[in-house]
Amino acid sequence: MSGVKHRESGERQCAVTRRSLPKGRLLRFVMSPDGEVVPDLKETLPGRGVWTLCDRAVVEDAASKGHFKRGFKADVKISGDLAGLAGRLLEERALAAMALCRKAGQLVTGFSKCDTAIRSGEAVLLIHATDAADDGIRKLANACAFAGHLGAEEIEVFRLWSIDAMSRALGLENAVHAVALHGGATANLKHELERFRAWSGAATQSGGPDPVQADTK
Repeated sequence: MSGVKHRESGERQCAVTRRSLPKGRLLRFVMSPDGEVVPDLKETLPGRGVWTLCDRAVVEDAASKGHFKRGFKADVKISGDLAGLAGRLLEERALAAMALCRKAGQLVTGFSKCDTAIRSGEAVLLIHATDAADDGIRKLANACAFAGHLGAEEIEVFRLWSIDAMSRALGLENAVHAVALHGGATANLKHELERFRAWSGAATQSGGPDPVQADTK
């Protein structure tokens, strides 16, 4: 009964602490046909899954301390830097989601367009480049405060990549600030940004990192 409850509620159980956590905070791993542990970030690969908190140190512990072996109830192979692979895949998915959001017309760039989108209440999240100037960040923070006073929902802020990295992902020359607007592509972007931010340690996470129990998906 408890397993059904976890699947229905979108939670999985921690293999170490036995805490139940939302799937959005976790990463799923599966075993390939030859017994190798691989990340399943789309959560679509067949077979038994072992879940870990979206945290590099946790994945490293799961790989080195036998959590995957216990979760899969089988001998497993862990080749190379599994945590490094998971991190690269998370970053690729977040950058791709940002590009798709722009292609869907749900992401604007440039200070003026970002400021207007925020003040109009259209903005869902705000992305600053890590090397963005403090003045621009401060002015957009003021715009967020203005929108908040008018009753707009709180705008989540991310700082994950340099100007160059954001520009390459978006196919632009000088992507310093970006704002995502309401829409399905933005919902997916928010999910991917939150996962990569948790992984990269760019934001304080609530609670401690916990490797997570296997499921039967």
